[in-house]
Amino acid sequence: MFLAAAIGLLTPASIRRYAAVGLLALLLVVWPGNWYGAVEAGSYVSPGGPNVIDWIRVPFQLLFVAVVWWANRDVLTRDGIRWYVRRRGHPHAR
Repeated sequence: MFLAAAIGLLTPASIRRYAAVGLLALLLVVWPGNWYGAVEAGSYVSPGGPNVIDWIRVPFQLLFVAVVWWANRDVLTRDGIRWYVRRRGHPHAR
């Protein structure tokens, strides 16, 4: 799912918006599971100690949410959509 959404970010803006929203939703839906895995010491021990990888994953996932939003803000915001329509010369642009 993550790979498909990431590939969708490489498409034109009309499709990229859906891929960005889907990737943001996927990252946000999976985040509580990663938090739970970090808080509850999992059933495995990583080489760096118990659940170190889980605790590293939690802030990085929030960083990924911010990066996806920032990189696609032109198609995710209302003004970005208007700008894209005006740039393309759409007949209904204001």
